[in-house]
Amino acid sequence: MDLLRARREHYQVLIERRFPLAELPAGFAEFNAGHSLKPLVQPNP
Repeated sequence: MDLLRARREHYQVLIERRFPLAELPAGFAEFNAGHSLKPLVQPNP
């Protein structure tokens, strides 16, 4: 069992219960899911 993944999914559920995804800033869900460690705010090209 991947403990890090389980913990991340646990916190994801807690966050989604408290803050609907529509209220989260763009990129937060992707960052929280651990798909990348890029900054939340990307500079415009």
